[in-house]
This record gives sequence, C-alpha cells and structure tokens, in this order.
Amino acid sequence: LPRTVLLKILTNAKDSEGNTLRVAPETATDLLVAKVQAYRKDTSARERAGRFAKAVLAIRLYIVAILISYVDLAGDVLVTLTLLQSETSKQSGYVTMGLTGFAQVVQAIISLAMGQGGVAA
Repeated sequence: LPRTVLLKILTNAKDSEGNTLRVAPETATDLLVAKVQAYRKDTSARERAGRFAKAVLAIRLYIVAILISYVDLAGDVLVTLTLLQSETSKQSGYVTMGLTGFAQVVQAIISLAMGQGGVAA
C-alpha cells in the first residue's frame, strides 16, 4: 500500500487497551507496514473474541429457555395427574392433558416443517 494510505489507516487506530497509536509522518515505510499488520491482527483478534462472547451468551440464553420449557411441561403433567386423581375434576384433567398433548404435537410438526428435529439429524 502507498505510504499515505498506511498513515491514514494508523491515524485513528487504537491498540488493545484503547490508546491511540502514535506514528510520526517520517516513519519508514517498512515500519508502517509492520504497524498496520499488527493493528489489523489485533483488531481481528478482538472481533473474534467479541463474536465468541456473543455466541456463548446466545448458548446460555438458549439453555435457559429449554430449561424453562421443560419445567413448564413438567408442571403441566403434574397438574394433569393431580386433576385426574380427583373425582370432581377428572374432566378438567382430560382437558389439560389434551391441551398439553396438542401443543406438543403442533410444536413438533412446526419444527419438522422448518427443518429441525429428525429431519435435521
């Protein structure tokens, strides 16, 4: 790259601590090239670290969502079993069981239609 372009790249460049890089206009071209390469490598490493941190956060949120879903499903099953054991609320138990089963079947169909689940495997 031309010397002016190298100087332009390093004009607003910051190192990993956020300090502005200081480059004198009379710096040798090979030193400017080395500084630009180091700057790009550092920037690339920081961007990679940022993408990795976002991916880890997304995985954590996904795990929390799955756990909440399973706890909710377990609660629905327990409510259904409790209602089915009662003589006065047996009909409500069947309704709760039907709603829970219907929701699971619809979710499975939508997942398969969108290429997830058994189709993806």
